[in-house]
Amino acid sequence: MGEDEIKVSDLSQAEDILSNDILMIVQSLYNKKVPFSLLKNKVLEPKIQVMTLSEELTDNSVITLDNYYKVGNGSLNVYFEGCLLIKDINYTEVGNTGALSNQIQLNNWGVNVSSGYTFVFIIDGIYEN
Repeated sequence: MGEDEIKVSDLSQAEDILSNDILMIVQSLYNKKVPFSLLKNKVLEPKIQVMTLSEELTDNSVITLDNYYKVGNGSLNVYFEGCLLIKDINYTEVGNTGALSNQIQLNNWGVNVSSGYTFVFIIDGIYEN
């Protein structure tokens, strides 16, 4: 197996696979080229974490997620009470670009967030620290 090749069974170790990348699938001794965008939803389902606050969050709070994402690659989507938050306006990804992180920071909302409200975090890809 070449340096750039990954077994499908080891795909959880792959990082930085883009939707337009072409993957070679070997099945029954036949090679098949498949765009990752077609394979992605069948192999790598996004990780979804629902977090209902049990206590109040103060303005500019840091929130720790259950799973890791890669900072700056667009793999993280954050929802608050069903509304998609905008990165760098509503929240900031904590960490250096390209590094793994499991935290975000709320960006100066001007108010505290009461307990009982819900965040949903959706992470595309598999990232492990």
